[in-house]
Amino acid sequence: MLTHPAVAFTLFNADVWLWHAPPLYDATLVNQTLHILEHISFVLFGLLYWWPMFSPVKEGLPRLSTGGQVLYLFFGSMPMVLLGAGLTFAPPLYAPYLYAPRVWGLSPATDQQLGGLLMWVPVSLYMVVIMSILFIRGMQQQERQQREEESRWDALSETGRDLHLPTTNLRP
Repeated sequence: MLTHPAVAFTLFNADVWLWHAPPLYDATLVNQTLHILEHISFVLFGLLYWWPMFSPVKEGLPRLSTGGQVLYLFFGSMPMVLLGAGLTFAPPLYAPYLYAPRVWGLSPATDQQLGGLLMWVPVSLYMVVIMSILFIRGMQQQERQQREEESRWDALSETGRDLHLPTTNLRP
């Protein structure tokens, strides 16, 4: 049940959004156990999220079809894009960063904007590349299937000619 695409999608994105809520995020900066739990949940829910794409099991928990994978990735990346965009354009949300030393001279607002942009832009580019690869693979697979079907029709057509059968209506 956890690897069903809708469930995995919801759990993964809810996890990312939950840990970025300011009170919880701030708590992870001062509590190492909570910080470790945050990253464990990222890994576990990340595995659940990617299961519909890479499932090795054919029965019970199969992979999504190629078209399903493209749609899953498109819609699956939207919450991360929204979170990243929100962080990019919001005023500083995380209190510990307001008082942290400015090692690189970045203001808290610029630091958060860069963090938001990193969540937003690279994730979007990564997903577009993966979706493009999947789309091209799907089109190539469809083309191969079309050629195989045409070959079968051609063979059937040739067989019909050998038997002196009419061949005008053999193709759909």
